[in-house]
Amino acid sequence: MRKVKHYQKTYYTRKESEREIIKFRDREETYFYRVYFQNMGGKTIPELLSDLRKKGDFTSPYHLIVTRDGDVHSMRPLEAVAGYGLPYNELGIHILVDAEDEKSMTRIQKLNLGDVVDSLTKEAYPGLERFVEEDD
Repeated sequence: MRKVKHYQKTYYTRKESEREIIKFRDREETYFYRVYFQNMGGKTIPELLSDLRKKGDFTSPYHLIVTRDGDVHSMRPLEAVAGYGLPYNELGIHILVDAEDEKSMTRIQKLNLGDVVDSLTKEAYPGLERFVEEDD
């Protein structure tokens, strides 16, 4: 699996020398992982984060984002609650894939998403199952 890129959750106070770290609330239980598909329109992760910050969010609501090149980007700790706008945000791990749907994923996206899921379901959270709704 490719190296996971972590985006430091920091922002600057008025004195730029003082750095504060954003602390996410931890989940009490983890019942599932869920994969979302959305074409990011060629935006890079820094561009995506910039857009989110302009809307008032500090970071992505997802735990992980798999970009078209197959890179896996960690947006928040796996044990943290997902963004408030996601359904069942307090109960699972939420993964965004930069693709219209599962059929349009690149080969490297499929391989790396598979590695992430294997790691989650076999190591970090044994027995974890995928959450699927009719619209997924």
